[in-house]
Amino acid sequence: MYRIGREILFIPRKLKLIPGIYTTWYKCNDCKEMNIVAAKNKCVNCLSENIEILDVNSKRLDSEKGFWRSPIQKILTNHEKISNVTVEEHTAQLSQKDAKIAIATTEEYELRFQDIILDVLEGPVDILSCTTTMEVGVDIGSLTAVGLRNVPPQRENYQQRAGRAGRRGTALSTVVTYAQGGPHDYYYFQQPEKMISGSARKPIVYIDNKKITKRHLNAFLIQTYFHEKRFYKCRCVKHSQQFVR
Repeated sequence: MYRIGREILFIPRKLKLIPGIYTTWYKCNDCKEMNIVAAKNKCVNCLSENIEILDVNSKRLDSEKGFWRSPIQKILTNHEKISNVTVEEHTAQLSQKDAKIAIATTEEYELRFQDIILDVLEGPVDILSCTTTMEVGVDIGSLTAVGLRNVPPQRENYQQRAGRAGRRGTALSTVVTYAQGGPHDYYYFQQPEKMISGSARKPIVYIDNKKITKRHLNAFLIQTYFHEKRFYKCRCVKHSQQFVR
C-alpha cells in the first residue's frame, strides 16, 4: 500500500485474505465494538485503550459471534456438509402458460415443493416466495412454516394464509408475521389477539351493486366481441387457403 496525493493504492499481489474465524479479535469495553485489528492497542472505532483480546477459542467471542462463526467452523473442519436452500417465486405473472406447455411455471414449483421432480436437472424447492395468489386452489403438500411479510388486512385473510401450514398431519407448524411501521400493522402488533383469534366475517355480495353489474356486462360484451372476431378470422383464413389450392 502506498499513497499518491490523497489516493491510497493497493498492490494486488501483496494482498492476502485470511478467514476471520482463525484470527484474534479485539473487543472494546467502552464502545462495545468488535474488530479483527487494533491500532497500537487502541480501538479503531473510539481510540479507547480499554480493549480485550479474544482468541479463537474465546467463550465470549463464541457467545457474540457464534451464530455466524459456528456453522462455518463445522464445514471447514468437515464436521458438517454444505447444504443449499432453493427458493422460487410464486406469483400470478408465472401462472400463465403457453398452449404447447403442459404445466405453468407456478405448477412446476408447486410439484417440486412436494418433492415431485419433473426434470432430473431441477431439484426440489425448499421455499416458495408467494403473493396472495397462493391463497386459492393450490395444493403444496406438507407445509410446516409460513412467514408473512406484513399483517394481513382482515382476520379471515390471516386465517387463510397462516392456515396453509400444518394441513397434512404436521405435528408442529410455525407462523411468523412481520409487522411493518404503518398504522395498520402497528395496531395489530399491539393487539395481536384481534387478528389471530375469533371467527371470520361472513362474506357478503351485494347483487344490486350497479358498479359490479356494469363491470360484468362490459366483460361479457368484450369477450363476446373478441370471440366473434376470432371465429370470423378463422373462417376467412380457411376459405383463402382453399382458394389458393
